Amino acid sequence: MTRLPADAKWCLDKDLKPETTRRYRITARNECFASEPSAVAKATTANEGRMLFIEAEKGRPGASWRIVDDEDASGGKAVQSTRYPVSKMPEGPKDIVEIPFDWPVEGHVTVWVRAKPLASSTSDSGHLRSDDGPRQFVGYGNEPTYSRCARTFRIAAGRHALGIGIREANNRIDRVFITNGQKAPNEP
Repeated sequence: MTRLPADAKWCLDKDLKPETTRRYRITARNECFASEPSAVAKATTANEGRMLFIEAEKGRPGASWRIVDDEDASGGKAVQSTRYPVSKMPEGPKDIVEIPFDWPVEGHVTVWVRAKPLASSTSDSGHLRSDDGPRQFVGYGNEPTYSRCARTFRIAAGRHALGIGIREANNRIDRVFITNGQKAPNEP
């Protein structure tokens, strides 16, 4: 129970976790009398979203990919595309890095990919797919930064596989960030 001054207009609960529900009732008191408790008021803290970072080299690279050392990569390694011809979208399993992951809840997720385009290129593009779903476009800038997939994926709770492909040879994928929240990735 929390006691507040007679002129209090609010009460602050601190250190609550996301998705925490609290119920409140108010009773007014003085030296002689206590009112009946108010109706229950309910408040729930916001969902900051679930977040998952996955190193690309932990996935299953197809035949058109190899794991390479990369000093700019978060874990010191990345997966690099070796496929030719250039300027065509990936076409089959050999052109995909498949990244398995477990997701605890059903709903929409946003996928961000930390990629590094070919040194002579200013940008590149590729696609993502969740399980056997449709391809979704993702564009990559000319620095090793996170790029957001153009659309969200609706997935069920459970085991999934994310397929990633890039159009041009020698481009690298460092890391994947998956979230059902609104925040962009920050390095953990």
